Amino acid sequence: MKDYKCKASQICLVLILMIYPLIFSKTYSGILEIKYISFTIIAVTMIYFYVMEKCVFGFYNSCAKAGLSIVDIAMLGFIGVMAVSTIFSDYKIEAFTGSCSNNMGLLYYLILVGVYFVVSRMFINKNIIIAALSIGFAATVIFAAIQFMGVDIFGLISSINYDLSINYLSTLGNTNIYSSFLCLITPVFMAGAVLSDDFSKRALFYFMSFVGYIGLFTANTDGGYAGFFTAFVLVLFISVNSKYRITRFLYLCFMYCLSTVVFLVIHKANYENARPLSAITKFMVYGQFTKILIILFAILICLVVKMKSKIVTGYRIRKTIRIIIAAFFCLLLVLAILANVNKVFSLGFLDSYFKFTKDWGTGRGYVWNWCFTIFKDGNIIDKIFGFGPGTCGIKLLSAYGNEMRYSLGYYFTTAHNEFLEILLNTGFLGLISYVSIMLSTIIKNLKDKDYFHIIFTVGIISYGVQSMFIVLQPVVVPLVFVFFGLANNNKMYDSKRL
Repeated sequence: MKDYKCKASQICLVLILMIYPLIFSKTYSGILEIKYISFTIIAVTMIYFYVMEKCVFGFYNSCAKAGLSIVDIAMLGFIGVMAVSTIFSDYKIEAFTGSCSNNMGLLYYLILVGVYFVVSRMFINKNIIIAALSIGFAATVIFAAIQFMGVDIFGLISSINYDLSINYLSTLGNTNIYSSFLCLITPVFMAGAVLSDDFSKRALFYFMSFVGYIGLFTANTDGGYAGFFTAFVLVLFISVNSKYRITRFLYLCFMYCLSTVVFLVIHKANYENARPLSAITKFMVYGQFTKILIILFAILICLVVKMKSKIVTGYRIRKTIRIIIAAFFCLLLVLAILANVNKVFSLGFLDSYFKFTKDWGTGRGYVWNWCFTIFKDGNIIDKIFGFGPGTCGIKLLSAYGNEMRYSLGYYFTTAHNEFLEILLNTGFLGLISYVSIMLSTIIKNLKDKDYFHIIFTVGIISYGVQSMFIVLQPVVVPLVFVFFGLANNNKMYDSKRL
């Protein structure tokens, strides 16, 4: 009986990774609700079977025996702050249910934290997890790519107003949500391609990385590129300790270049029906940039393969790479300063990224400024514990609803920045505890000998960067908490090679 219950909770985890991303409603307008309901059902079922398998007291004793990690404490602190924030909130019902914020209230976060504790403690077959994640991810991206090329499967696009239809894609809804999904999962495969010593797994990781790159172009969002760039830098850092990993990293880069060629050919063939490309996507796909990279990486791969035994890795290379990356970011900072101080200075199409105005980021300049003002004007309790989970939209509309209507012509009900929204909803303590979850996971795992922990941590970091530009929503955030659990699970095993 216990074995049955244990298997049931593991099956639920597989369903979350493989089936949950593919669940959708008849129209995009109901996608958030169906995702919320479906994940809640699967998650509660998983928690139920796991707790029943252990029994309540057995579960408590197993946690006590194993002790609480720093991540566990941060997670408990986060949900504790959220509970206090709900109690002090002027909108207690809304804060508990999340009825005014896509159901992202205390109730849903209780489920997410429960999922983390279950996933971090259950026995997990690494290969099954990788297979389930790959199937769900590939199916989602292929579905999105077909839509992007003008084929409206199941009539989902036609259910949206034509002027807004370009903002929706895949079985996840909004393109920014789809982009965050890509930024969370693709880096897992990228890191796996570099770290895995198993050839069959590495082949799968390379292919899934290729699929993820295609997904990046179909997402067609600026925030997605920020997340992917972060992933490439991280994977580069973990590659420089080994001559074999450097070679694998170059293969990974070459796969990216190959994906641009494939996407270019497909997009040209369907140009009349395909969606228009953003400035940065057009630059990456149609510009000379990719052609140069393909030639460069082809030469580098040949040289590395030929001179593999003579390659020097380690501290000097890491130091050199750090200097190059630091110089690059310094250059970006200088360009940003020049673009904002000197009004005559122009970077061409890059001006929209470097010149910070209220219109920056499709109105994000407005909403970020409003959120900071609301937080600043709050009392001491509001600053410490926030206004309550899921109350960001209430505060924005009550304070700036009229300005939104006349200045923008549309309404913001979220901060379009997860960290900023958590700050507004749960105060300094809520933000500190959430950041602590991320940082403690990163510090614990980036030097871990088990590649399984590292690859999911890379995904979390990439998502963290991209989440600074998206809404807090019940679609991808649940997967982030699952990844927290996977990255901190010490009961993983291998069986049945892929």
